[in-house]
Amino acid sequence: MRYSITNFCPSLGETKTSEQITAAFKTWESVCGLTFQKVQHSEPCEIKVTFFNNHHNQIDCPYTLKGQKGGTLAHASYPETGQICGDIHFDNKNWGSEKTKPGDGKYNLFFVAVHELGNALGIFHSNEKDSVMAPFHKHGYSTENKHEILSERDIKLIQQLYNKPETIQVRAVYNSERAKVMIRKMLKSLSQKK
Repeated sequence: MRYSITNFCPSLGETKTSEQITAAFKTWESVCGLTFQKVQHSEPCEIKVTFFNNHHNQIDCPYTLKGQKGGTLAHASYPETGQICGDIHFDNKNWGSEKTKPGDGKYNLFFVAVHELGNALGIFHSNEKDSVMAPFHKHGYSTENKHEILSERDIKLIQQLYNKPETIQVRAVYNSERAKVMIRKMLKSLSQKK
């Protein structure tokens, strides 16, 4: 599945914004059968990540972004919801890339990106406090603890939608008839398991 980052958060800059968004995609990729590929923003993609200031109805989006206390930091369209299907919109302000603390005025872009990507992939909000899909921002997460961010429920739901990750990896392919036969058998075996 392809994704692009249309623009970047001014407070983080291009490199840190890209690192945080990419880490969010890798977090979901590590526990499900999807593979994400970042493409240029001018190329076709299934998920488009964009930063906006407040109203952004120029793209026919009904939501308002207000990255202040009590406001909407970001939102994502669930699959099959029309023109902006699967897209993720972030408020343009107040983002941090390190562990955030209550009262510091910053929100952790990585944490919110993991949450919104879950929505874009079809996972609804959760009432479980340890779920990344709970509808409120939690402080204290960074890309350093990305493997701790998903609850068992989050992992179970994404795997119901997109299967478990493949555990078989082909390290090298030799141009021989024997290698071709082995690969065909492996692919046939995998397709029969699904």
